[in-house]
Amino acid sequence: MALKKLRIENPQELKSLFIDKASDYEEIDFNMISQIEELGFASKKDYYIPDELVSLKNLKKLSANNHCHLPANIDQFQSLEELYVSEEAIYNVPDSIKKIKSLKDLRIVFDPKNNEPQISPEWIFDVKNVEKLTMSYCRFSEIKINNENANQLEEIDFSCSLSDLKMFPDLSSLKNVKKLNLSAETVMGQKIPPYELFGQMLDSIKNLEQIEELDISFWKPKKKSDWLVIKDRKVSIPDVFNRFPNLFRLSIANMKIDFVPDSILGLTKLRELQIQGNNFDKDEIARIKTNLPKCGVQNY
Repeated sequence: MALKKLRIENPQELKSLFIDKASDYEEIDFNMISQIEELGFASKKDYYIPDELVSLKNLKKLSANNHCHLPANIDQFQSLEELYVSEEAIYNVPDSIKKIKSLKDLRIVFDPKNNEPQISPEWIFDVKNVEKLTMSYCRFSEIKINNENANQLEEIDFSCSLSDLKMFPDLSSLKNVKKLNLSAETVMGQKIPPYELFGQMLDSIKNLEQIEELDISFWKPKKKSDWLVIKDRKVSIPDVFNRFPNLFRLSIANMKIDFVPDSILGLTKLRELQIQGNNFDKDEIARIKTNLPKCGVQNY
C-alpha cells in the first residue's frame, strides 16, 4: 500500500497536532509545523519518529504511543518539558533519553491487552532532570529502579499501577521526593493489590522523611485476620508516621480501619487529613480533631 501524504490546513497556525496511524504517511515535513508546541504520534506498526523532530524548537509536549519509537537524538531537545509514552512505545526509548536536560514531566501508561504484566523498563527512573513522574494505570510485574542513579524526582504517582506487582519497589534512593501517591485504588476491572505489599511499601519509604504529601488510601485486606494491626478487635495500620515529620497532606481514606495510629496525631505540620471511607466512630473522629486542631479533616 502506497504511503499517504500528511495534509494539514494552515499548518503555521497550529499549536497542537496528533498524528494517528503515523506509519501510513510519507516522510513528514517538520518545517511546515515549526510553531507546534504539542505533538503526538500513534501507530499500530513499528514507526520510527524521525530525528528531524528536534528541529521543532517550540515543542513542549510530546507523546509516543503504541508501536512508536522515539528518535535517538531526543537528548538534543532544548524546549521539551513533558513526555507521554504509552503501551509498547515504553520499550522503544533510546538510552539518550537519560541525557535530556529540558524534560521535567514524564507520564507512563502501560496496559497490555490480553497479555501478562511486564517488567518496567529501567530508563523511567534514569531521566535525571525529571521532577514529576506519573505512572497511572500500568500493569507491571516489577518496577525497576536503579538505586545507584541520582535523580531529581519530587513527585511520583503510582495510582492504579500496583495490582500486578510481585514485590513493592525499593524507593529508598528517591531522596528528593516530596509528593508520593501510593494509593491502592483500582479502576476498569483491575484486581485489588495483594495486601502483603502494604508492609513492604511502608518499609520501602521509611527513610524518606522529606515527604510532604502522601496518599496510601484504599489499602485493605480481604480478611480481618490479615490486618497488620489488631487491637481489642479493632483494626488499624502500623504506627510509623513519626518517620515523616514534614507531612503536610495525608490520605488514609477508604482503608476501613477503626482507629488512627498515635503517630499521625503527632504530625505538627499536617494541614490536610483525608479519612473518609473508614469505620471511625464519633469518639475517634473527635480524638482526631482534638489532637490536630490546625488540620483540615476531610470525612465525606
